[in-house]
Amino acid sequence: MATTNLEKLSKEELIQIIKNSDREQEQDFNISDFNVYNFSDLMDSASDIVCVVDKNYKIQYLNEVWRQTFPSKFFAASFFLALFLSALIELWFYSSISKEKQGS
Repeated sequence: MATTNLEKLSKEELIQIIKNSDREQEQDFNISDFNVYNFSDLMDSASDIVCVVDKNYKIQYLNEVWRQTFPSKFFAASFFLALFLSALIELWFYSSISKEKQGS
């Protein structure tokens, strides 16, 4: 519908158009159109490293890419140590910049 046509409509007519379009969209939606995948299959087919932990930080799931990248616990521990150290360096860097800005 052209913009000029919409400008000529009353508030009630516009509301009715919106309600009708919502009904049409609801009728077009069919849940059977979606495929439901197994979580493990989906995560194992991902090219990213996926690690799922629970609220107590216990590992619940490691995908296949994780197991290929870190074949032993030593490699995984080394990776997390390096990640932690890089985060500390980044925090130190940003805190030093903010201190310089506050001193200026």
